[in-house]
Amino acid sequence: VEAQSDVVLLRLDREGLDGLLLGDASFREPLVEFYKERVCELLLAKNPLMAALPPDSRRRLLAAAQVHRYRDAEPIVREGEAAGDAFFIMGGEVEVWRDEGGFPVFLDKLKDGQFFGEMAALQGGKRTASVRAIGDVELLSIEGATMEGVLAEHPEVRALFEVAMTDRASETVKRMEEAARIFTGV
Repeated sequence: VEAQSDVVLLRLDREGLDGLLLGDASFREPLVEFYKERVCELLLAKNPLMAALPPDSRRRLLAAAQVHRYRDAEPIVREGEAAGDAFFIMGGEVEVWRDEGGFPVFLDKLKDGQFFGEMAALQGGKRTASVRAIGDVELLSIEGATMEGVLAEHPEVRALFEVAMTDRASETVKRMEEAARIFTGV
């Protein structure tokens, strides 16, 4: 960011901003909308799948999205839960894992700019993996029905999501097979 004229910069850390938001609820909504319009839209546009959507479609997704924060090791989704939202990581990292006979099997580590939960959100059914925060994490959640509605208008982008979901499912099968091989010694 570069100033074009004299400016006064007010810098608030996360705790100060949270205190301000808790103190005056009327301030929260416009600030969240500003954040979604400026920061979230830029991050979504950098994601290869979302970049294929026209800007107005991304904005519609953002308008319906909710911002959530999670602390270290806090569960975000649990394997076996009913599908609902897809999540886009705004900041931080998450660990994706699956329970295999009482043993957690690491599947993936995702970071800002990546999606998770879109498979269950778009295809319905139950969650096939659990996700927990690694450190502080900030996410956007987008209802599966909202995402499906936008993707229905852009079948070429929906096809890209399908390819990405197929690739992820294939990678998960490979990791689960490797875990079974290690645990059973086969």
